[in-house]
Amino acid sequence: MPNTDLLPSLLFRISENQLALKAIDKNGEFIKMTLAVMMTSV
Repeated sequence: MPNTDLLPSLLFRISENQLALKAIDKNGEFIKMTLAVMMTSV
């Protein structure tokens, strides 16, 4: 199995992981904001 086949799939996985991390990060920010709003409204 040549390395040239491995590289594109590896790069694709890395970029996919980065997108997932960004989504989780945004989700975390949203959760923090929601919690903050809930705390202040109570």
